[in-house]
Amino acid sequence: MSDIHVLSGHGDRWEVVMHIPIPISGTNVAGVDHRTALVASGRNTTQLTVGEVNPWDITAAEKALIDSGAVYEATRSFNIYESGATNAARIVALKAFYANVKGDIFNKLEKGLRYFGYSTDVA
Repeated sequence: MSDIHVLSGHGDRWEVVMHIPIPISGTNVAGVDHRTALVASGRNTTQLTVGEVNPWDITAAEKALIDSGAVYEATRSFNIYESGATNAARIVALKAFYANVKGDIFNKLEKGLRYFGYSTDVA
């Protein structure tokens, strides 16, 4: 499974899809595990097509990981400001960008699902 898929690029700005692994352990305030909350909230979606023909396709196995909540898909803009950077340098920078934002993306998802599934009565 690829961690990064480039959707478009304009000069030094690229739109990329990032696949973030969701840990098995951990629950929210309501006691719902992260993967179940991701699926039940409807956030387990992809904008990529399933197939094995085009470089931008994901496999059925990748789609199954997204469907199950094992992987979360997020879109981000990636900017490289080094004028004249080589393609190899851009790829290195893109991989470093993924490594740097992966935890932030998960933390924002976790915060957004913190109370998912919580219910209570008011007496």
